[in-house]
Amino acid sequence: MYHSGVRQRVTTSLLLIGLSLPFIGKPVHIDDTNFLALADGAAADPWRPHDAHINWQGSTERAYDVLSNPPGIAWWLSPVVDSPVWMMHLWMMPWLLLAIWGSWNLGQRFTGRAEAAVLLICGAPIAMLATQSFTPDLPLLACTVAGFGGLVRDGSSSTDKRWRWALLVGMAALFRYSGLALIPLVCAWGWR
Repeated sequence: MYHSGVRQRVTTSLLLIGLSLPFIGKPVHIDDTNFLALADGAAADPWRPHDAHINWQGSTERAYDVLSNPPGIAWWLSPVVDSPVWMMHLWMMPWLLLAIWGSWNLGQRFTGRAEAAVLLICGAPIAMLATQSFTPDLPLLACTVAGFGGLVRDGSSSTDKRWRWALLVGMAALFRYSGLALIPLVCAWGWR
């Protein structure tokens, strides 16, 4: 039974990674340029990534004035911002793996069909499109589902373990401010 579960996890993960790999050389596209400009800013000064300049609708402005995103994606991409595009796409893959892991835990806990949950969450068109971009959407998904997946998996264990997962959910706010809305849910889960 154990080997069957491992085989299902590996097969499902490889399927989703395989769906992303054909787009590994996809050129920088639309919003990617803004987040790569932030990554340039983070590479220059990690404490002030929004001081980078962006050509916004024909005029150059500070990123702070035109982008309303926290610096998480800039910090993540800054080590590879000058790398070839395929390397930057590979750099985003750990987020997909983290989302798969979290989706598996959520699926096991709530549906009993973990592989179906993984395919529905991580194989959804919006998630697959996020794996092909340099936007904060994939890290937001990964922090959310992995954090909650860990909470439901370790929900009855020690407080130390639960804090790690709660922190991971809270880290979603480093990528999109909407991640702040998840913090009351974590508190409600802990209170429950």
